[in-house]
Amino acid sequence: MGARIRLLRAALVAVALTLALAPATSADAFSQVYNYYRTHGNVAPCTFSAKTLQQALSAVPPDIQQYAPDFPAAIEAALQDRAQGACATKGSAVAPLVTTAP
Repeated sequence: MGARIRLLRAALVAVALTLALAPATSADAFSQVYNYYRTHGNVAPCTFSAKTLQQALSAVPPDIQQYAPDFPAAIEAALQDRAQGACATKGSAVAPLVTTAP
């Protein structure tokens, strides 16, 4: 019986490590984006990656219509803003050097 307990413990440790080291899932993305939405009232397009926003959108549970019906639309708007370049890094414009002759 001692060997079974050790095997069970080893299996539980392996599962725990796998979960701890696993990349973010759609459910995690949903939680992150939804918590941001609840706090700020919107989904800023540059706060999350497009992948995270897509994962969050795919994980929206059916009952969200009751609690936050505008949330899916906020994610879609953020994705659209990202697609239109809202998060593209903009180079700093350098003003031309103007000299005057003495």
